[in-house]
Amino acid sequence: MAASSSTVTVTYARPSTPGGLTACRPQPVRAARRGHGFTLIELLVAVAVAAILVTIGIPGFQSLVAKSRLKGAAEEAHAHFQLAKSEAIKRREDVYVSFVRNAPQDWCYGLSQGSQCDCSAAGTDCQLDGVDQVVDSSQHPHVNLTSASFAGNTYVAFDHVYATAQDANDVEIDQDGTVSFTSDHGHAANVIVSTLGSVKLCSPSGGTNIWDYPAC
Repeated sequence: MAASSSTVTVTYARPSTPGGLTACRPQPVRAARRGHGFTLIELLVAVAVAAILVTIGIPGFQSLVAKSRLKGAAEEAHAHFQLAKSEAIKRREDVYVSFVRNAPQDWCYGLSQGSQCDCSAAGTDCQLDGVDQVVDSSQHPHVNLTSASFAGNTYVAFDHVYATAQDANDVEIDQDGTVSFTSDHGHAANVIVSTLGSVKLCSPSGGTNIWDYPAC
């Protein structure tokens, strides 16, 4: 409870004079002030305000985390497509990026040279120089792979001469390939592979847009 101050009255007499003692005059002396605390009502109000702020802030924080996870998955895929292009030229052999999607949150993709690979198989052949090149959904929790299509295929090969996007028969794909990721909060990010082999990141316009990505 709030500290209160009190007043103590002290009286004293002046020395004797020829006319006798003078009248006593009260002199107020203020007691030392104690430190202030909080009342129970003040504490309850503070707790209520804190609870409201937490309730408002948690959904926004969760959305921020979900968006960060989504961007991590999309940007890693973008980097692997770029790696596949450069490795195809370097090795003078086509390099493939192959996807497997069993469910929105059960997916993987891998890089391989010469032919497509199965990233979901034990002892995967998704390798470069004997080193596994696999990314799967366990590395990106709560990120959904909604589609991965390259002219009807779930893989794309980069030509070792021109770095164009093609199928297993060395035929350039006739339309842009798209890999689409979404978060549990509805945000979306796409990785687009053009027929000429260029790779870009974008986000569908509208409420699912990631503001720092260009619109698809």
